[in-house]
Amino acid sequence: MSEGFLKWRAASQRMKDMDAGRIVQGGTVKQLPEDVVAAYNAPFPDLSYKAGAYQFPMLVPTEPDAEAAGVMRN
Repeated sequence: MSEGFLKWRAASQRMKDMDAGRIVQGGTVKQLPEDVVAAYNAPFPDLSYKAGAYQFPMLVPTEPDAEAAGVMRN
């Protein structure tokens, strides 16, 4: 697991209000159109909808022998 991902993962847990569209934009090479960024944010109209989004980074296996790591490699 890269140091960059681990730092982002830790930072994701400290975010006050996760901006899914900005996060996706940060992982792309090209600038996304505003409507595409808005579409990534659409399922999360306010903080009360984001509990799952905060857990997604924690589900990524960080060790080769972690549960689900084998499935993620395939």
